[in-house]
Amino acid sequence: MSIIRSIKYKIKNMASKSDASTKILGFKYQEMVALLKCLDAKDETKIYLECYGDVSDETDITEIKNSIDKDKMLYDTHIDFWKTLGNLVENYNEVKDFSSYILHTTASIRKDSIFENWDKLKPQEKKDKVYKVINTSDNKTNIKYYDRIRNIDIVKLQEILGKFTIQSSQPAAKEFYKEKLLKHSSIVNPLEEAYRESFVVSLIGVISSELIKKEGMDWCIDLEWFRGNYRSLLNRYKIDELIFPFSSIGCNNGSTKFRFVEELRKIDYDCKIGGAVRDYLRAADSQFKMLRERPILVDSLQELDDEIYCEMNDKRLTHMDRLTYVISPNIDEKSKLFFEDCMSKIETKTLIEGVQGVKSYYPKGRVHHQVEENKDFTWKLDQ
Repeated sequence: MSIIRSIKYKIKNMASKSDASTKILGFKYQEMVALLKCLDAKDETKIYLECYGDVSDETDITEIKNSIDKDKMLYDTHIDFWKTLGNLVENYNEVKDFSSYILHTTASIRKDSIFENWDKLKPQEKKDKVYKVINTSDNKTNIKYYDRIRNIDIVKLQEILGKFTIQSSQPAAKEFYKEKLLKHSSIVNPLEEAYRESFVVSLIGVISSELIKKEGMDWCIDLEWFRGNYRSLLNRYKIDELIFPFSSIGCNNGSTKFRFVEELRKIDYDCKIGGAVRDYLRAADSQFKMLRERPILVDSLQELDDEIYCEMNDKRLTHMDRLTYVISPNIDEKSKLFFEDCMSKIETKTLIEGVQGVKSYYPKGRVHHQVEENKDFTWKLDQ
């Protein structure tokens, strides 16, 4: 073989391997999008790959187009759009009950193309733009897709286009992996940074394994099955739980100037002020120590605060409802019962993921924190 022929062979072989790597990366992108859907999905969801589209659930069909070309643009006759629309038209009966069809693409939308402001257009406007391209384009690659679109009933076409959205300029596969998965709260919160990448790679493997292990060819991820695998893998990587940092901080001279103190005075419950201030300060001190030791606990602590505030509002509604059945109630006494009922319920909320031995003063102190921060909340019931 001559030197020139040898060089040409090597260049052709390198290009072939590069194309193969790009295609494989595209398939991996689908798995990563499916993994993100699993991390964000609601209970009892099923995620499908390569069934109704690249990735789908019970409501959405997503076609995923990944490109290593950072300058790729979606123009009027781009194959990614026409192939996606053509396949939806051809399989109308199978996809008609889905709520949305999404073209998830790393390409940006070319200015002055039919896709500019696409998601704001009405179905008829989208249809008009589609037909304009079909009637003027001589693109041979798209002919079979054009023909499918011409042959479908216009009402059905507009129904499809009404659900068809374009998510353009999405991060390419490698950026998606770094930005969407490695920084996802389900990855960041329970794990130290050193373990996150290995954990995500393992989860992608879980997605892949479901196709290999299933007897049929349907590639379906059951959310409960996925969560079981997630928890099992997490236990292998998880760091030891933090021992709850006990606080013995006492009151200071300005302790009685808090809003939650004034709220207790409004219901003539001064005897509770000392304990409330102590719990408030100790909880704040313990929270500071937990976040200093484990910054990744920020979301878990916020979740508990949110749960506490929801419980407080639920209890308020319950006690307000009870007032309607009482003639001339003693409002202060009923408000005290509301306070006590709320505190007895919330002081048992001592489970914080990643923390052992949480003391009851912590949730009680966070109750007073909520009163301090939420100006609309009051212990005083009104009829």
